Amino acid sequence: MKTTLKYLSIALISSGLLTSCDEDGFDDKTVDIGGYTYLEDTQISVLDRNADLNFTVNTADGVSAQEVEIFMDGSSVGMGSIDGDTGTFNSSILGDFNFEDDAETGAYDFVIRTSYSNGNYSEDPFAISVEKVTELDEDNPSTTTLDSLSTRSIAYSNYALSDIDDFSLMLKKNSDGTAIDSGLDDLDFDGESFSIGDTDYEDLNIEVGDTLVYTLTSQSGSISDATTGSLIITPKDFSRSNTATLSNDNDMSQLDLLTAENSADGSADGEIRFLAPNGFEVINDSNLSFVKVDNDFYENADVLSTKALYEDGESATSFTNLQKGDTFVYKVNRDDEDTMYGIFTVANVTVVNGNAVSIEFNYSEGN
Repeated sequence: MKTTLKYLSIALISSGLLTSCDEDGFDDKTVDIGGYTYLEDTQISVLDRNADLNFTVNTADGVSAQEVEIFMDGSSVGMGSIDGDTGTFNSSILGDFNFEDDAETGAYDFVIRTSYSNGNYSEDPFAISVEKVTELDEDNPSTTTLDSLSTRSIAYSNYALSDIDDFSLMLKKNSDGTAIDSGLDDLDFDGESFSIGDTDYEDLNIEVGDTLVYTLTSQSGSISDATTGSLIITPKDFSRSNTATLSNDNDMSQLDLLTAENSADGSADGEIRFLAPNGFEVINDSNLSFVKVDNDFYENADVLSTKALYEDGESATSFTNLQKGDTFVYKVNRDDEDTMYGIFTVANVTVVNGNAVSIEFNYSEGN
């Protein structure tokens, strides 16, 4: 947790200059009064409504602290207890933790007035920040693809002076979804992270475009504090895209989808070739096959949706009678490359004297 507050006392033991006051109240005169008080706990959580805050009293030789009183806005709000050179006061003096604009967190300014055996007293100003119990790591992912969701890890840190009775994780699909228990019964308050793959997130039927919302909640007595984060499920982009042409011209009749290069009929380099009168077929024992799909699929396709359509369809290695807009998904296994899934759509078919002379198409693939 971030600790941004610094000790603000203007009393310096090394020089003996310490804040004092007169009979009418606070003033800014500094005299050698023999001591000052340092607050050890300058940060608490929103659950710490009844926690003891520690302070240390530093005194000169022969001087002892007699009484500690806490002031806010010039008024006394409570007393501290002293045991030698240490002591505590309870956070309940801060009230109900109400901050401006209904903020969950904030800070309180106050003064510790310490009375000493030599008849003097010091006034040491401090601030206490009230923070949420759980802070999510700034490096946590905010987006992920569906196939990577299970591998995502969410890092967090917790801070509270109070005893925590329960620490839990809830999940839901989108902000308006119904929350479910994550299934992580052994979630550790003192831990550092949890893996999405260890939760019951699959019960939510998350899809591309959805957001997985996760909420970490800690509870102490009747008071609870929740911190929420989210993971947007984005499409898995294709790794390469190309525009190409197949032609009835023997020198341009074959195509390698990996390189988008044409080759002559009979070459060992091509993966598909022009199939008269207006189609294409797989060649050279390429481990490649296609499934015809709806024409409108191309615009919103990604790797995972393409893979799903291919696996649900009936594949073939040749097609004819092509028309503009015809769309196909394909699967290809090449040497020294992972299985790739692609989408292929006919951009134009050029016909001369009733015969197709070229087929232009756009395609993309990835894994």
